Amino acid sequence: MRNLTRSWLAAAVLSLAYISVGCAHVSGRQLGEAERNALASYYVEHQPKDGRHLEKQIADSLHSRGLEVSSGPAEDRPERVDYIVSYVDRWRWDLRMYLYDLRIEVLDAATGHVVGSGQSIQPSLSAMGMTFRDVIDRAVAVLFEGPIARTIGQTAPE
Repeated sequence: MRNLTRSWLAAAVLSLAYISVGCAHVSGRQLGEAERNALASYYVEHQPKDGRHLEKQIADSLHSRGLEVSSGPAEDRPERVDYIVSYVDRWRWDLRMYLYDLRIEVLDAATGHVVGSGQSIQPSLSAMGMTFRDVIDRAVAVLFEGPIARTIGQTAPE
C-alpha cells in the first residue's frame, strides 16, 4: 500500500512538472482604438544585438493587421512617425536555439509612453515545431486581442 501511495505521489509531481514547463503563455496590454487606426504610422526599431532581424518579421506581422509600418535602425527612423515599436528577444538552447521570450512594446513617438505591449513566452516543449514568426504573431495578437492567456493549440475565445 505504501508503494502505491509513493507511485501516485510521484506521478502527480511528474504531471505537475510537465504541465508547468510545457505551457506557453501570452500577456500584455491591448492597443487602444486610436493606436490601431490605419492612418497611424509605426516604426519598428532594429535591436543592435539582433542578428536575425526580427524587426522585419514584427513589421510584417503588424502590416498584416492593416497598419502602416516601416522598420530599420533607430537612426533611420522617419521624422514623422506616430508610434515606435521596440522589442526584447530572449533565446534558449535545448538541442536547438529557440525563441523563449519575446516582448514587444509600442510607444507614443511624441511622449515616449508605452501605449501597448505583447509578450509571448514558451518553454522548450511548447516551442517544438514553432518558428520565431509564430512567436512574433502571438505577441502581436495581444496588441489587438488583449492579454488572453492560452496554451499552444488553443484558440482565442470568440
